Amino acid sequence: MPGFLALAEEFGIVVLDDAAHAFPAALQGRGVGSFGCPTAFSFYATKTITTGEGGMLTTDDARVADRVRLMSLHGISRDAWKRYTATGNWHYEVVEAGYKYNLTDIASALGRVQLGRASTLLGRRGAIACRYHEALSGLPAVQVPPGSCRCRSTPP
Repeated sequence: MPGFLALAEEFGIVVLDDAAHAFPAALQGRGVGSFGCPTAFSFYATKTITTGEGGMLTTDDARVADRVRLMSLHGISRDAWKRYTATGNWHYEVVEAGYKYNLTDIASALGRVQLGRASTLLGRRGAIACRYHEALSGLPAVQVPPGSCRCRSTPP
């Protein structure tokens, strides 16, 4: 990632990190999603942590974050987010044609619980990957990734 980001900066390109299968992987002691570029995570049922469906985008760019918030809930202005607070009211604006990409509260609660168990869940996935590696290594028609039982990563 540091090399990609340096090259992107040199040419004025924005990097969007696809970390759908990467959580909770790390590179050089830094967790995926912490390299300063927008990073997309997936919480589909096959991922290390799941909410059943959905995902998350992280960024340290306030403009990107504002745009994602706007587009994720029908293009409704920020006033809609505070309509149920003491400072809000019922009026809001649809300022742009957006999408319905907000994660539900129930899915978010499920994800928060799983986030606390991420290391345990990753360890279990690693143990299963090792069993596959051991069972399939001796088959001539199968080529298993080298070192797949020794590295800490998430299976595809």
